[in-house]
Amino acid sequence: MDKLKRAISFLQSFRRKDWDFEPGNYLLTNDSSLWDFNDEEEASNEVHYRKIMLLYGVGVSDIEPPTIASIARRIHESRSAG
Repeated sequence: MDKLKRAISFLQSFRRKDWDFEPGNYLLTNDSSLWDFNDEEEASNEVHYRKIMLLYGVGVSDIEPPTIASIARRIHESRSAG
């Protein structure tokens, strides 16, 4: 699966589980990151990092910038290795 398809798959799954967004209700680009999906009050991505760890068992807090594509790649690689 190519990088964009992995990112879209991850985002669709994560958005439904985490923020209750339905596919098609957001724009995903090559530069989309967790910062794009924060509420106005959120000054960090820590909540997102914890949710990703709980949902997928993968730590992503070291990924900078935290692009959706990079996070999806980490999850994909983790699943492929296990």
